[in-house]
Amino acid sequence: MTFRDSPLPRHHRFPGTRLGLILGAAIVAVGLVAVAPPAHAEARGTPTARTTDAPAESDFPMRTEIARFDPESGVKAGYASAIAGDYAVLVHQLHQSVQIAHLRDAAAGDWDTAMIGPDTEVRGFGSAIAIAPDASRVYISATSTATVWVYLRSGTNDWELERIIAPDAPPERVSSYGTTFGESLALFGDRLVVGVPNATVDGLGNAGMAFSVDLTSDTWTPLIPSAPIANSITGQKVAVHGDRIAVAAIQARDSQWGKAGGVYLWDAQTYAEPLFTQQPRSDPKACLDASGGSRPTFGVALAFDEQALYVGSPLEVDYSGDSPDDPLTGCSDAAVAAGNTTQGAIYRFDDSLQQIGGKLMPPRGSYSFGGSIGVAGDALLVDAYQQPDAEGEVYVYDTRELETNGSGDELTRQWREPAQMLVASDPGAGAYFGNQVYGQGIAADEGRTLIGAPRARGERGTAYLFSPLIPSPAPTLTAEPLEFEYGQGGDILAAVTDVPSGGTVHASVAGTDLVPAPVLDGAATVGVPGTQFDAQQYTVMLDLMVDGAAEPAAHAEAALSVLPAPTTVTLRPVPLSSLVPDTLGSGERETSGGTSEPSRSRGDGLGFEGTVTAAHGTAASGTVAVWAGETRVGEFPVATDGTFRGDADPDFEIPDDVTRYEARYSGDQNHLESRATAKVRAPGGDTTDPGTTEPGTTEPGTPEPGTTEPGTPVPGTDPGPEPGALTRATDRGEPELAATGQGTRELWVMTALALLLTAGGFAVARAGARRPGATSGR
Repeated sequence: MTFRDSPLPRHHRFPGTRLGLILGAAIVAVGLVAVAPPAHAEARGTPTARTTDAPAESDFPMRTEIARFDPESGVKAGYASAIAGDYAVLVHQLHQSVQIAHLRDAAAGDWDTAMIGPDTEVRGFGSAIAIAPDASRVYISATSTATVWVYLRSGTNDWELERIIAPDAPPERVSSYGTTFGESLALFGDRLVVGVPNATVDGLGNAGMAFSVDLTSDTWTPLIPSAPIANSITGQKVAVHGDRIAVAAIQARDSQWGKAGGVYLWDAQTYAEPLFTQQPRSDPKACLDASGGSRPTFGVALAFDEQALYVGSPLEVDYSGDSPDDPLTGCSDAAVAAGNTTQGAIYRFDDSLQQIGGKLMPPRGSYSFGGSIGVAGDALLVDAYQQPDAEGEVYVYDTRELETNGSGDELTRQWREPAQMLVASDPGAGAYFGNQVYGQGIAADEGRTLIGAPRARGERGTAYLFSPLIPSPAPTLTAEPLEFEYGQGGDILAAVTDVPSGGTVHASVAGTDLVPAPVLDGAATVGVPGTQFDAQQYTVMLDLMVDGAAEPAAHAEAALSVLPAPTTVTLRPVPLSSLVPDTLGSGERETSGGTSEPSRSRGDGLGFEGTVTAAHGTAASGTVAVWAGETRVGEFPVATDGTFRGDADPDFEIPDDVTRYEARYSGDQNHLESRATAKVRAPGGDTTDPGTTEPGTTEPGTPEPGTTEPGTPVPGTDPGPEPGALTRATDRGEPELAATGQGTRELWVMTALALLLTAGGFAVARAGARRPGATSGR
């Protein structure tokens, strides 16, 4: 098998150590040229050869950069790079200086630049770069000195060296770092991961390792598996997202493929023994290289998104013909050039290092697909190059179109059309645009990417900025209307799409902020308290805030309806003597029991008490009016505990035909009205209709929430005696007249009859005493 030379260095392709192969460098501050073409140049890609085992590729858009950084002097500009918002960081001159470009005016393409670097030459300075998401700090490794230099920003683009960090001493199992300390860096939050691929571990040369650094405490935690692999150069590439840390071992030996490569996955919560996976071997038409070559360099590029770890395998070769020996469809350079055999693939893994879907295959005719990769939102960026010019290109894929289930086709492959191809506006032969051999050729941020070409312009190097990326749809925020009764409360359900990393929904009602809700699985739940807002209609204002952004990523509005809560009122006529006023006013008199009652000519002896109970534990306010037919008996305020009590109006004259009283609660802004009746016995002993409670109704007997169904005793109207109540009708059939103060005239008639009967008895007795023969009492 013969293949064209790969841009990867020889130590990636043949066995042997890497000592002396990766030398650090220092970088001196020099000038920068930022060229901003007026617009995205659109072109169409040219499809290459097709075979029957993969879909034919259609043309897809090509774009050129919006800004280009071309130092006039310097070496390997763009060798390492990083990006955060309006700040682009790139090696300006390897071993000597790093350039930080700040986009001052996006509309005009106006940049200001700063240069940072050591005062004297520091071999390896600039081998890897990381920048904080808020562009407050830049981290630059210096491989030969085993240090990381931290620069702090003050002002818009002014930088100063804050500190130089390094572990206090090599870990117990590490006897040497070699000359590649910090050849790869990765940053997430306050955690910096530093790769040391040439470290000697447990006496094994070039076994490699990595550090996880807590930047808040300057704690260095070594990442060393229990059984390191000699010459695996573990730490050649690192990546971190949250508590997930991926460390590549790109020359880990495989019994079938020689130095095929592998990846460790660490949990930064526990730092327990990591998971490990090697180059998958499920494709039956993979070109094996058992002679000792380092194909396929699985893990030379790593990138995380929220759901997955992406792993590049750029020297993997997969054929499509019937035989690997077929010169046009088998394992040969001619077959790759013809588009019948492919070089490179991208694998995707979950948090258990289980593969997700089939491996992503390159466009036909591409070489070294996956030598550098980057992720920005839903965009996956992958480099490759076409022979014979090897100018280089970067393909952009929509990660939402990748398989999430299954394992690809019968060869475990999946083919997806790129959404876009990024190319340099000044392509040059041998530039290998985007292909940085240690995986920092692509630095991706939300909506922007910085792509290096350190071998362009005779190895003076260039870096290119692209924006926006597609696919990169704007986040969306929608919310459902919410309705609840006062005191009940509820949740506003918001749906969120196209949020690259976390996010929070902030909401306000009538100028009052609610508790922000995190976005989880594309949704956020914003709670609305039950009594914070009065019963009425509102418009809820919602904003989606993406982590690190000052302005909302999306806005939405939702209708909120707070309805009045149902109420239930109860009524009980009571003796006036049980209603004890707080003070004695004019016109009041003391009763024999020590209580007071108003002195009245007509309403004496009649009082009322009851309750207004509101749903959901809320407190109703207002008044309760008591009526006897069409006559208002009295009106009483509702106390904070929901009770009311008082005596009838002084001028109320008890009608003869009244057998029940009705309480009418008028409601308030947050509560519905309700009614209740208290029944008494009529003079003949007949019972009136059952009392009902009718909250918020206009037709008596219409059941609504909070009503008492017909036949249900109304509180306070049970015929049994109650403490403090007037005497009610008994089983002896006595009329319940005193219970409500009704039947006054009938009472006087009965009293008169009783007096006449008594008088008659005395008269009969006296007549008997005077009949003949009676004995005198003298």
